[in-house]
Amino acid sequence: MESQHSLVAPENLLRVRSYPYRFSFDGRRRMKRYELIETLIPVLKEALVVCNIDIHSKELFSIKDQQNYFYMLGSMGLCASISLDLSLITNKTVVA
Repeated sequence: MESQHSLVAPENLLRVRSYPYRFSFDGRRRMKRYELIETLIPVLKEALVVCNIDIHSKELFSIKDQQNYFYMLGSMGLCASISLDLSLITNKTVVA
């Protein structure tokens, strides 16, 4: 039996900061974190995602919010503990 749950995202997740491109020492353009998250979205489709740290949660939410995403704001390091507990009670892949 699958568990039914819903996630409620705070309104402040809708405001996401935009950062300028950054360049490496050899002058090549580096991928921004926002671009990396966009690239990972298709891979995270079936996984349970536990997202920690304020700006990362905001960016993930603004790119694509899904039922399998759990946003932790102000948890101060509990992401690993919660992810471990989830992995012990489910057969799904858990990404922290």
